[in-house]
Amino acid sequence: PRLEPDPSIIRVGSDYFPVTSPFEYFPGIPIYHSKNLIQWELIGHVLTRSSQLNMRTVEPSGGVWAPTSRYHKQRQRFYVSVGVTQRFRPDTWDLTIPCGFQVWKDDIFKRGSWSDPTYFDVLGIDQDLFFDDDGKTYFSTVNMVRDPSVIAGGLCLATSTCEIDLDSGNSLSPSSWVRIWSAPNGVAEGPHIFKLDEYWYLSTAKGGTDEGHQQWISRSTTGLLGSWETGPEGTVNPLIFKDDHAEIRNTGHMDMVTDTEGNRWAVLLGVRPQGAVGELLSSLGRETLMEWSDDGWSVINDREPIILTCEGPGLPLLDPPSSWRDDFDDLELHISWYALRTPLKAFHDLRSSPGQLALFGNAYQITDFECPAMLLRKQQQHSVKWRTRLMFDRSKRAHEAGTAI
Repeated sequence: PRLEPDPSIIRVGSDYFPVTSPFEYFPGIPIYHSKNLIQWELIGHVLTRSSQLNMRTVEPSGGVWAPTSRYHKQRQRFYVSVGVTQRFRPDTWDLTIPCGFQVWKDDIFKRGSWSDPTYFDVLGIDQDLFFDDDGKTYFSTVNMVRDPSVIAGGLCLATSTCEIDLDSGNSLSPSSWVRIWSAPNGVAEGPHIFKLDEYWYLSTAKGGTDEGHQQWISRSTTGLLGSWETGPEGTVNPLIFKDDHAEIRNTGHMDMVTDTEGNRWAVLLGVRPQGAVGELLSSLGRETLMEWSDDGWSVINDREPIILTCEGPGLPLLDPPSSWRDDFDDLELHISWYALRTPLKAFHDLRSSPGQLALFGNAYQITDFECPAMLLRKQQQHSVKWRTRLMFDRSKRAHEAGTAI
């Protein structure tokens, strides 16, 4: 939960590992771990150095969108594919489509050991990797449809797929449009591909990420570059659509995982609203929700409304912590702290005065599109009480220090 949108999840043995979108915050792409799909621990981040993620002047809501995590069984290696949107102005839809990349590591519990990026040929957002049974790797992503012969409405954001060489990122086949939505806003994004028995499944988010956000699924028996059969509307599709629901809204960007007992689960983002439809909805941002799904057409929660609590086979009760405290008595900063964009140099110190965090100011303010000397934590509940103690050594009138929400 709390500012954890666009989840992607894998299981390796009895361990589950989801990743989520960090947007303009650094380090990028938090990784969580669980043994039971209920109790989660932050174990690290994928992009932890500027050679992997260098965000300069990224504006609010830009940065790292919708990563996909996958495990290559033959190589026994973890992969994450993602792109970095350096320019995004939603009011005018001024968007520079990024060139995505993949990074990998063999020991996911070892911090800071992800590789440097290997870039793909195909531009796009919301990159997905699929390792097929025959050893081939397929890459899916989202870009604007510019071919006038293709019917697409609104923003014309559609999903394409091609075969790639995993080690070089080079394309081995032309990209094929596999999901286009001609509805008013024309958005089909966040693709994820799965295989179950004789079917390949393609799950995409449609309608944008506000109240119209919903999830649709298609399937194919001829392969990933062939034709796709869309699930029947009303009985299968949309898999998820919450519209203006009072408890949870904006649901979509779904990924799936199979547990050790063969049960299939879906993870998806949602918003716990605080206002009316169309208003600034939640101080917690978009979060990750989990529901039980059946196979076949992967009908989610028997098409019943998704709520904040659910039942599932073999799940323990959730007992979340009610408080959190950091006395800064370690030599390294706790991994739950974030900077706004990529720091040019370190601006904090924990070693000079144990039990205290020293911040060294720089020339940037919070409102500048750069990295100010500021450390942030994610808000976990709507209503919280918090406090901090601050000592400020001010030598010039222009110097400022404080806290921000």
